[in-house]
Amino acid sequence: MRTLISIAVGFWIAREISSRYHKRLCTQIQLKQKRRLQAYFKDQGFSQRQIKEYTKSILNL
Repeated sequence: MRTLISIAVGFWIAREISSRYHKRLCTQIQLKQKRRLQAYFKDQGFSQRQIKEYTKSILNL
C-alpha cells in the first residue's frame, strides 16, 4: 500500500513540475514573439500607440 501511495505522489509531483515548466516556457516564447513583433513595427515607423494596438490584436493578449 505504501508503495502505491509513493508512486501516486511521485506522479503527481512530476506532473506539477512539468506543468509549471511548460507554462513558463510558453510565457517566455510569447514574450519573445511580442518583442520581435514590436521591434518590427518600430522599424517600419509606427507610433508607440499603434505598435501596442497592433501587437495586442495580433497576439490576442
